[in-house]
Amino acid sequence: MKKITLLTILMVLPFLTFAQGPWEFNTDGDTEGWTKTNSSALIVSGGLITLTPTGNNPKLLQAAAGIDPATVQHIHITVINNTSNEYMRVSYPKNTTGGRAYKNIVILPNTGSTTYDIDLSGTFWNTNLGALINDIQIHIKGAGNTDAAQDGTVQFDSIIVDNNTTLSVDTFETTKFSVF
Repeated sequence: MKKITLLTILMVLPFLTFAQGPWEFNTDGDTEGWTKTNSSALIVSGGLITLTPTGNNPKLLQAAAGIDPATVQHIHITVINNTSNEYMRVSYPKNTTGGRAYKNIVILPNTGSTTYDIDLSGTFWNTNLGALINDIQIHIKGAGNTDAAQDGTVQFDSIIVDNNTTLSVDTFETTKFSVF
């Protein structure tokens, strides 16, 4: 019986996906486990997940992130900020006793696609060593890190967690072009 169970697990394991990302929103309608608060809509279309702020602290929530803080120290968020909001906050549980740790990131209002590389290493992140971090939240905040303005949408192209300080491209697709 043990051999059959082990064989079944080994056959199924390659087909399972683990939540540690990347989250790239390539399937219309699939939020990839992300939910929302204080926003009227959470729509996935055209490779973007769109958050429409309607409350003071709109945020994306991932309750099953499965991030191992021992191996993952960075999160890269590619966002299109179609609002006047100027801050994005990444928060996660401080430890098992409660409370949240967070990193505030200055974002550019009303801009095109921008990737923000966020270093999560540090005291709070490292207190979670040995346990997976499942609860990641991305808050949108207004000027001076205050309540969010409700004047547009915030679109996320990708959310990638890894141990790289910045995203990089190792290969390039070449195309034919002419310079005049």
